[in-house]
Amino acid sequence: MTETSREAFAKINLFLDVTGRREDGYHDILSIMQSVSLSDTVSLELTDGKFSVTSNIPDVPCDNSNIAIRAAVKFFEFTGINAGAKIHIEKRIPMAAGLAGGSTDGAAVIMILNELTGAKLPDRDLIKIASKVGADVPFCLFGGTKITRGIGDILEACPPCPTLHVVVAIDGEGVSTPWAYGELDRIFDNFKNVHKDESDKYRSLFSALEKSDVRGVAERTYNIFESAVPSARPTVNRLKEKMLQNGALSARMSGSGPSVYGLFDRAETAQKAAEIIQADGARAFVCKTI
Repeated sequence: MTETSREAFAKINLFLDVTGRREDGYHDILSIMQSVSLSDTVSLELTDGKFSVTSNIPDVPCDNSNIAIRAAVKFFEFTGINAGAKIHIEKRIPMAAGLAGGSTDGAAVIMILNELTGAKLPDRDLIKIASKVGADVPFCLFGGTKITRGIGDILEACPPCPTLHVVVAIDGEGVSTPWAYGELDRIFDNFKNVHKDESDKYRSLFSALEKSDVRGVAERTYNIFESAVPSARPTVNRLKEKMLQNGALSARMSGSGPSVYGLFDRAETAQKAAEIIQADGARAFVCKTI
């Protein structure tokens, strides 16, 4: 059988807010997500009905809990195609870091299967499948700069982000997304009194994107999870401070963390900042918005 590979790009959140808690326990979000060039490589080969996953990283789960297998299963359930998938993930995106590392692998599987099987599903059906796999998977199907709402399943066009050089850094253990949402529920009283209208912070960032204002975009990033996560992961604030001390226009946590990204207007400055952070013992990756 033919093996097909696809790059699976990480994401950062230029803006992330929670607009309410649903009766089913999930949360509605308003986010502006942005793809960056840090990526995994996902390779897939069709099989006669068996599912398997391997990776270069021992910590990647190689059973049915892997989001890549879940994505393949949901694709075949939706299409009615009787087949399986042999998947290999060359992992470079840090895990449990708020960078959609698992979600982007799942999205890559859906896109590869849509090609390999000849299903040629339209975007709306791909989004239906992706939304059953994970909250960030619909965005990761298409990437770029997108507004996401609902539980991540509603995608809207957004002015593209001007090219920014990005340093993504992580130090210490990952963060459980359900735990992080639980902390927000505690802090914001289950979002009972949250206004669902678009905030001034969101409109200000959107306006900067419309103008391709590099500094304006950098200075208007926002993440509600910074209300909860840094108290349990103090490395977040230390990494943000290190970014700012070494030339970042801004520094922000991505997703539910604990990864921190710094936005830079020069590649050389980003590279130097990454080297300083690495010298302090943290992992740091230089990439750019795409």
